[in-house]
Amino acid sequence: MDSDKDHEAPHPLTYTFSKEERLCSKRLITLLFSKGSSFNLYPLRFVYYTEPSTTPAPTQVVISVSKRHFKR
Repeated sequence: MDSDKDHEAPHPLTYTFSKEERLCSKRLITLLFSKGSSFNLYPLRFVYYTEPSTTPAPTQVVISVSKRHFKR
C-alpha cells in the first residue's frame, strides 16, 4: 500500500540570496565598479572583484538593472 508521504506535494524552490550572499555595502559596490573586471555575455554584463584576503568570506552578489529598459 502507498503511504501518505508518497502523495505529498514537493516543496517549492526559493530562488533568493541569503543576507550573507547579498552585496549591500556602498563602499564595496563603489570598489566593485571602480576596480573590478568585467566581461559581456550578451545581453548580460558581469563585473567581478576578488579582494586579496587571507580570510575566507562568502561570495556576495548584487544585481543591477538599467532604468532605461525596466522603468518599474
